[in-house]
Amino acid sequence: MKIISSQRYIDYKLVEAKIEEIKDYDYITLPIIDAGMQDLDGNDLFILTDGHHRKEAANELGIEIRYEEVPNDHNLTGEELLNECYGDSDWYYIENGNLVW
Repeated sequence: MKIISSQRYIDYKLVEAKIEEIKDYDYITLPIIDAGMQDLDGNDLFILTDGHHRKEAANELGIEIRYEEVPNDHNLTGEELLNECYGDSDWYYIENGNLVW
């Protein structure tokens, strides 16, 4: 399983607010949805649907990040889902920032 996103824009004022919000947490949980497709290496892809700023705040604080699969309210998969969830950049792996395709 690989988690991907197409949102790279980060508002650091919002990250500062999220840091204050989560600074005492042991971990945070972020929602992901099954994209219904695989990358070129055969990994099932999941999309980070929300929480990009909380993720950045948790990374800065060294807080564990957990992911929870949530229902796909878009009722789409594959390319249609990618188009529906598109943010501001090419799709990338959240673990390392490398492009998916």
